[in-house]
Amino acid sequence: MIANELARDINEIKQFLDRQDLLMDWNLSKIVKLDKGKRRITWTEDDAFILVFNSGCMKVEDYLQIVRERCFSYLLCDGALVQMTYAVRYGSITNHRLLYLPCPCDFAEEEMEGLSEGESFDDVITGHLERSALKEARMAGQIRIDCDYAAAKPGHPVTHVHLSGFSSCRIPVTAPISPLLFMGFILRHFYKTELVTRYKPTCYPSSIEPKERNSLHLHHEEQRAEAVPGA
Repeated sequence: MIANELARDINEIKQFLDRQDLLMDWNLSKIVKLDKGKRRITWTEDDAFILVFNSGCMKVEDYLQIVRERCFSYLLCDGALVQMTYAVRYGSITNHRLLYLPCPCDFAEEEMEGLSEGESFDDVITGHLERSALKEARMAGQIRIDCDYAAAKPGHPVTHVHLSGFSSCRIPVTAPISPLLFMGFILRHFYKTELVTRYKPTCYPSSIEPKERNSLHLHHEEQRAEAVPGA
């Protein structure tokens, strides 16, 4: 069942991040039953979290809200946030939202030492941002890959990537993106780390239109999911 595979892969990534000391905090991915045979794979049953991610170019205060309310799949060791949520129906992905949101500031080693003494990451970053007067600054560098078959129209590809929070920027992607493929991309290009798990990423049927395929777009090849020996 595709919902089980998605939840499995998201939780499998957690194990890898933990082994590599790349993980500060995380939320268990769960399958939420919706109406008309639909299933959502996410970290929460609360729809309110979606509002946080629909505001275009986010401010630092939005980042802090996400941290406070634990609206993430993973909180990485450098404060970056990863959010993964999928919806499936009758064995197919109907939509997904995959977000990589870098931390708005760098930390000195002594600031992070407070975490081992019982201070929360929320306390550490809030204090840092208040001292640096960055709370009203806009975030930059986030990558968000969306898929939504129901919203597709000219200029709005089924699967597309937003860069740096510009909601009107939708670069076509050939097909929905699996958790392993997305996180493998993030780790390879931002952390110089290759994601190794018991499974290979699943690539799903093409969702790109001919006109989109003839323009500059992001492409990945189809392959079957299978176990990786010894991982």
